[in-house]
Amino acid sequence: MHKKIVFSLMILLFFSLILTGVAFAGEDVEGSSDHPLISRFSGSYIIGYERVSYDEYILALDAIITESINEGEALAEHEVVRGSNKRFPAEHKKLEGVVTKITYLAPEERSSLEIFRNYEMELKSAGFEIIYQSSGDEIRYYGDWHGRKYPYELDFARGYNRHTYLDAPENPRYLAARMDRAEGDIYVALYVHTANRFAMAPSTGAKAKIQLDVVELAPMEEGLVSVENMEDDLSRSGKVAIYGINFEFDSAQILVDSHAVLAEIAELLLENPELRLYVVGHTDDLGSLEYNINLSEKRAKSVVDFLIDNHQISTNRLVPAGIGPLAPESTNKTESGRALNRRVVLVEIID
Repeated sequence: MHKKIVFSLMILLFFSLILTGVAFAGEDVEGSSDHPLISRFSGSYIIGYERVSYDEYILALDAIITESINEGEALAEHEVVRGSNKRFPAEHKKLEGVVTKITYLAPEERSSLEIFRNYEMELKSAGFEIIYQSSGDEIRYYGDWHGRKYPYELDFARGYNRHTYLDAPENPRYLAARMDRAEGDIYVALYVHTANRFAMAPSTGAKAKIQLDVVELAPMEEGLVSVENMEDDLSRSGKVAIYGINFEFDSAQILVDSHAVLAEIAELLLENPELRLYVVGHTDDLGSLEYNINLSEKRAKSVVDFLIDNHQISTNRLVPAGIGPLAPESTNKTESGRALNRRVVLVEIID
């Protein structure tokens, strides 16, 4: 009888551990989130996440090639070492901007094709253009190249074997996509493959891995914000919309790529010592009204503080304000429209 009780308790403990492992494995890693433009595949969860406010990224636009390394050969920035060989995309594009990398595990019953097609349709419906797409042997070593070129921490303890990420993909599929935006283009690299679930981890039930990388570029065209342009707009309409001031996602922290635009605003104020301005923050309508108004107020204040602290503009010449989504420039039904609505507007104060 005693042995039976012990055996039953062991069985209960075994299944308890399995169920706990499954539940724990299905949770996103701490500090991670979906990219606001692209939702996750249903039932998947995040095991790896990284977001960098400004960095470079090599976007693969063709097959991954393997070649021998010559003695003393220096590698190019888009090449990685694999044993005595080097691997690199036959064609690539170097990007710079906000880089977000998300690694998902998907439910066991979902194929890489089903996952890939769902993402493909979502990207197209959001306004992205597919600029390269492939599957099979041509991009089999994408994970190996990507993982060595841009390694970042993955939560392997909860159900993922690095070997499947780098070396052993099954049914691999890849696409690169681009969407034009007023404040800078967005690029997406999507890599999906399946693997034996025991190569992932038996307790997770996972079979497919999704690697989603999103790069948000700073505006490529320069000279759009100048003292002359701002003076013309202020003279004509009493206000000027500024699209070159960028912030951390969900934050009032100003990105480095905004400093040149802020320097132009400071120059405008220095050349016109009698000029006083309302600095008005605007957002799109994603989220609650209260949240967006609060965020726009904080961002406007960040701009004012930056001009005062870094360019010695008098405090009585700038008044921050935020109105969130209440004065849209365009429709909030499309990403391009929402991009136009996210801006800072300078309004002349008439005494």
